[in-house]
Amino acid sequence: MIDFKKLKLDIDLIKGYDNIIKFFEEYKDTFMDKNKVISFDIETKDLSMRGNELLGFGIGFSKTFSRYISVRDLTYEQKRNIFKNFNKFKCKIVLHNAYFDISQLSYMFKMSINWNYCTYIMAHSLHTDMLLYAEKKDKKKSLSLKSLCKIYYNELYGYEDELDNYKKELLKIHNIKDKEFTYDLFIDEVLSPYGNCDVLVTYALYEGMKKEISDNIANGWEKLPLLLNIKHNVTKVYIKAKVNGVRVDRDKILELNDKWSKITNEKLEEILKDKKIKDTESLLYMKKYKNLIEKRQKDYDSKLKDRLEKIKIGKYTQKKLDKAKENIHNLTQKMLDNLEADSKFNLNSSEHKKILFFELMGLKPLKYNKADKNGNKSEKADKEFLEYYSDIPIVDMIRVYSLYTKGITGFLGVNDVNKEKGFWNNTYDDYPINHPNSNLQGTITHRIAQNNVNLQQIASRGELSELKSCIIPLKDNHRLVTLDYSSCELYILGALSKEQNFVNGILNNLDLHGNMAYMVWGDSFIIDYDKENKIKELLNLNEIKYIGNDRTLKSLDLPIKDKLKIIKDESICGNMRYNAKSINFGLPYGIGAKGLANNMKTTIKEAKKLYNQYMEVNHNIQLYMDRNKDLLCERGFIEGEHGQRLYLHMCKGVNWREINEKSEMTDDDFKILSELRKSTNYIIQSENAFVLYEALIRFDKKIQELGLEDKVFLMTTIYDAVYLSVDKSITDDYIEKLLREVFETNYKDNINFRIDFGSGENMKKLGG
Repeated sequence: MIDFKKLKLDIDLIKGYDNIIKFFEEYKDTFMDKNKVISFDIETKDLSMRGNELLGFGIGFSKTFSRYISVRDLTYEQKRNIFKNFNKFKCKIVLHNAYFDISQLSYMFKMSINWNYCTYIMAHSLHTDMLLYAEKKDKKKSLSLKSLCKIYYNELYGYEDELDNYKKELLKIHNIKDKEFTYDLFIDEVLSPYGNCDVLVTYALYEGMKKEISDNIANGWEKLPLLLNIKHNVTKVYIKAKVNGVRVDRDKILELNDKWSKITNEKLEEILKDKKIKDTESLLYMKKYKNLIEKRQKDYDSKLKDRLEKIKIGKYTQKKLDKAKENIHNLTQKMLDNLEADSKFNLNSSEHKKILFFELMGLKPLKYNKADKNGNKSEKADKEFLEYYSDIPIVDMIRVYSLYTKGITGFLGVNDVNKEKGFWNNTYDDYPINHPNSNLQGTITHRIAQNNVNLQQIASRGELSELKSCIIPLKDNHRLVTLDYSSCELYILGALSKEQNFVNGILNNLDLHGNMAYMVWGDSFIIDYDKENKIKELLNLNEIKYIGNDRTLKSLDLPIKDKLKIIKDESICGNMRYNAKSINFGLPYGIGAKGLANNMKTTIKEAKKLYNQYMEVNHNIQLYMDRNKDLLCERGFIEGEHGQRLYLHMCKGVNWREINEKSEMTDDDFKILSELRKSTNYIIQSENAFVLYEALIRFDKKIQELGLEDKVFLMTTIYDAVYLSVDKSITDDYIEKLLREVFETNYKDNINFRIDFGSGENMKKLGG
């Protein structure tokens, strides 16, 4: 337990509207001084958006001086008035996880709330490798206030323990479950020390990280200010999106729930009738029977030995032994009677599915789970596995059942009691708006991690793509508008590697996968030219062979097109394009030969061959990837164009080329090579994120400049796609022109990103 007196902390609780106003007046000079810093944190009833209640907030003036202000007894107007005055502050305001606090306040009081810095953003920017960093410093794999407290303010580490203990007592007293607990059950006097400590720690984090930032800039991290500026500003954009939310069609949800429930029930019935399932149940019974008999035999021997030691030799010895045997026999028989029920095939059991797929059917696994503490690996029977073997009827039936079950429970949520799952449970009858969380600090690549319905998991095609029809405009007089970056990662890879084959394809709006397939495996190049000589070289050709979509043809100037004989090469169009696409999209993710083989549905040997052929044509990509590895081994980190860094300490000082040439590799060698693959992967994916973030910042500014804040609303982003709710008074032509102006910006070497535009009544009908 923390001894607050020993630490000489100046903390207190302020209650009552008049006392709160008096407090703000007392420290007016601090609040109105642009050179001063205060830390800020709110305490709410729970973590939900709709129906939540503000209990109070803390303000920290230093790492030892703070006040907790209780507002639970105030009226709505009194609370709102406090934050109206709060918005007049000129001092710098620091929070930990501003995304949560500010979005809550903005939603509650229907106004924007001023803030300047977020220590969560700062920590993630400084230590993007949060897992490695946390393991080194704290063993807690998190950048939470609790974990960071040990690093930056160790004297207060564990300050929340007393509150946790008090919570356990409350749960016991009120006989409620942990997930039913809400923080309004704490009285102010209990919550106050915790609320004060939150802002004291936040203040300490800010001071510590501010110094780290200055030191890092002085030591060569020149782009760190750019990185922090982008992340702080784009967080403000995502706060607006969080407040706006995503509207869902509840009638459509019920319709899909009925439809998919019928499908899962029918599939379940089919699955359980299959002979392989019956064979699996028999195998399960035999396994469990064997284990039971072995266990009962051990118990039998142990108990008999124990009896013999206790029983005195005499005329009753045999009778007592017979009784012991009878008791063990009866218990064993009772357990045997339950075996049949326990051996029924359970589709939710990974153990049962593994027995079916790997032991009974003899299918080859594609992936393995991480080894346990004994070094044992278990096979994975995941979505990828089911899709790979979907030509086998029983596997496909299980795939379909699992798919629709996930759709029902994970997205629709009609029959799910867990309020955090599904569209239905995150909306209200009178207000069908979902407010997904978009965490910019949730991944090492700075890409968004979503929860409270993860929209990124909605399939763009296939069976579950119908989920998109549930997402509709925020208002009845609105329509949905989307923009989606086209092949953004490939554009970045081409620009950074300076691979001319990529650059040419991008500059001339070619089908990148088809063009690459022809260049690698075709008998001649489609188009081998730079921008300046495009017309000249085309005029000297008699014919052009092309593959892929019609974009290749559309990109050619009409006068030139008329002079050419254009042949579609059918031998290349299908499989080769797919292989090129697998490699193109695999490169930014550091895909290996095994992963390529799975995607291409071929052998590892063939995948390696195709990969090597690809790299012979795209030599600059290989050089770029090797250069990243060299830099990582030299410095121990890799850095992107926007200043983002990933530290991979185990790679520093390593000669990766020597490791590659080893005939036998150690476990450490494999780990190092695995880390090295992250180098290019990290840069490409994180650059992709920052291209989108910069565009979103420009978009938000543009909307404000044009006075369209009440007509154009950002709902969410899903990977490279942006979804807007737009007033129908704004034409498609107008909004498309605006979006292309903002998002189709130059990156490098005159490479302009391109977007696909679409609009419609729901997410599925956007078109574009």
